[in-house]
Amino acid sequence: MSAKLQLVKFHSDIIEVVEAEVVENDFVSIAANKSGIVNEKGYFIVVKRVCENLKLHYETQFKKLKSNPTYKTQLVEVSTKGGKQKAFCIPLSKLYAWLYTINPKRVKPEVREKLLKYQEECQDVLYNHFIQKATMHCPASDNLNTRIAGYKGQLALRKKEIERLRFELLACKEKSREDILLQHSILDLAGSLARQQEELQEWAFHLEYVAKRVKDIAKSTEHHLKAFEKYKNAKSNAKAQKQRAKKEMQWERYLLKQKSKKDKSTN
Repeated sequence: MSAKLQLVKFHSDIIEVVEAEVVENDFVSIAANKSGIVNEKGYFIVVKRVCENLKLHYETQFKKLKSNPTYKTQLVEVSTKGGKQKAFCIPLSKLYAWLYTINPKRVKPEVREKLLKYQEECQDVLYNHFIQKATMHCPASDNLNTRIAGYKGQLALRKKEIERLRFELLACKEKSREDILLQHSILDLAGSLARQQEELQEWAFHLEYVAKRVKDIAKSTEHHLKAFEKYKNAKSNAKAQKQRAKKEMQWERYLLKQKSKKDKSTN
């Protein structure tokens, strides 16, 4: 038997909700029990429609939900205008758990605010739509069975509110844990930066020492070059003086020979 598909307006979106209950792991459609209270287990959210509303990647969410048995996912056959179709669903009671696994920072900016509204309000709105209408007047009824059913419905609402608050607490703890991890990462980066600064300072001192040594070596080399140039000039001057002295001696010997020849010819 096909399950009944209902459309519920949430702000500007439409959420598809299936009325069904599990009997031996199969779905059958339900309307209401004799007390007028609809079975709590009978409401399931069509995942694909929520993904479309929030512009989430359906295949990613499908794999995430399917891989976690606590979500109690079901494939429901529903009647639509186009005929019977199968819809991948999760129980209404698991809606908060799923929505709070979606990080608002990782969705598209234009749907970030909408996701926050879904996380804060969606399950309450749906629960009020299906449950509270049937139970709000029951405690005042004279019918004992009806009053008991009404109290059960209100207890279910309180239970869901507790569950919502629990998931909000878990989300806060997760955010706190992320903040602590971020602080630790910042401290690690600060420590790493400080160590790198120390290393750079040591390298700066080393380079300064090397630059000073190079400067000293350059001065010493310049001094030696000047000394070598002076020595070279002095050697060149000494050689020139020696050559001049040699020429003068040769010239003196020549003059002496000429004088000696002249003296002999005179005698």
